[in-house]
Amino acid sequence: SGGPLLNNKGEVVGVLVAGMSERRFFGKTGRLPQNVNYAVKTVYLNPLLQEVPELGAKIKHSDKTEVQTLDKVANEALPSVFLVETYR
Repeated sequence: SGGPLLNNKGEVVGVLVAGMSERRFFGKTGRLPQNVNYAVKTVYLNPLLQEVPELGAKIKHSDKTEVQTLDKVANEALPSVFLVETYR
């Protein structure tokens, strides 16, 4: 989906890039996967974002230490989520 993957401190630790193929998983296991997604870690994305100034990415690192509630994490992250579309 391209959405952020957040840890329990509200820090972005990855970007979601794909979901589990339900059909393939069911064919191999006889069970349906639920909420299985794949993400790219931010450690791999940060160098890319820094090299592409057109994205206007502003990377800041947090020094948060406390665990937050899911609602608080979601509300704080919402202003930082945006759609990026690419064209060939």
